[in-house]
Amino acid sequence: MSQYNTKNEIYKEAKMKLENHMRLLRKRVYEEQKENKKRFDNQVVDVDKRKGMINGEEVDRIVFFLKGTGCSQIKRNGGCTCCGFYSISNLGCKIEDEYYVKKIDEIIDGTVVRLSDYKIVCLYNDGSLLNEEEFSFNVLLYMLSRLNDVDNIEKIVIEAKVNDITEEKLKAIRATIKKEFEITVGYESSNENVRQLCVNRPFSNKAFENKVELAKKYNIDLVPLLMVKPAFLTEREAVEDFVHSLVYLEKYKLKRIDMELPTVMRDTLNYELWKNHKYRPITFWSVIEILKERDSKKLITPLYISPMIYSVAAVDKAGNCNKCSSDIYALFSEYNKNGNVEIFNNLQCECKSKWKEEYLRNSNFENLALRVSNILSDLEKPSAGEMSNEKDI
Repeated sequence: MSQYNTKNEIYKEAKMKLENHMRLLRKRVYEEQKENKKRFDNQVVDVDKRKGMINGEEVDRIVFFLKGTGCSQIKRNGGCTCCGFYSISNLGCKIEDEYYVKKIDEIIDGTVVRLSDYKIVCLYNDGSLLNEEEFSFNVLLYMLSRLNDVDNIEKIVIEAKVNDITEEKLKAIRATIKKEFEITVGYESSNENVRQLCVNRPFSNKAFENKVELAKKYNIDLVPLLMVKPAFLTEREAVEDFVHSLVYLEKYKLKRIDMELPTVMRDTLNYELWKNHKYRPITFWSVIEILKERDSKKLITPLYISPMIYSVAAVDKAGNCNKCSSDIYALFSEYNKNGNVEIFNNLQCECKSKWKEEYLRNSNFENLALRVSNILSDLEKPSAGEMSNEKDI
């Protein structure tokens, strides 16, 4: 007889195990990093030059990764399973406002880069710029007002968590800037079980819907970031989940959806799973399958495949074999320009048959909570640390 009487009990057990595991993981990282004064220096952590789209035209955009206080969600439930940014953050101790004021002044004055070369400017702090525990809202308004005065910039982008978006903040932002404004949010999946159990991100679809409508009221675009193959999902489940999410989001008439290809960062649950052969990032064949499914369903919300470039180095990332990965990855940039799925039609490689075999393997998506619970129990066994993927790095 099962030790569980209802599916709800299985879910609660899995959720409790996940949050406890994540808290312990972050506590270990905190103890390891708290005396490391070289986690970051007094500079912008990183700058990345990318491409973006404005009115269907490809333009230059620049991303500033500011050093972060550390995601406030970590204090509550340990944070996201895939996120390795905590180890290079200020470990939850709020960074002083003066630092960010100085940084934006340096950016505007051309000390960091020539800002006039870019039409889109993105500000990221590896967390949420709308959370007062991480970043003072008055400082954000100052940064936005300074960027608003740069004539060449047409769009400003920030990142935030769904639950941090309020009408008061959106109203203040719109009163400060006249340019296009975009907020990217980690949405991960339209399946709330996947979002909660595989990513550990706590918000509801209803909450997201409310924030979309609120943003539209102030002519602000909300862009959901969808993770391809979070922890605990098989290759096929990942494809089905992503496509289902695209279909679900279609009704909101969003400006864009971002596809986030997974990387494996140290000091994450995904890393622990990967090290113990219980997780592997999505293959490009599966990504192509998603793009073809999107096309066959005639979905019209633009989909942008984000580059796998973050402020933390990866030990593994999405891809195929060494023979075809770079060529297919280059095609993703082409797809971003025109959404033409036919560019993938004639691709062949010997690794495709191995992918197909795994893709067609049966799985039981209905028992996700039990699967999560069992895998976490296995991870916590003393022998788990002896299995290692490190040699494959």
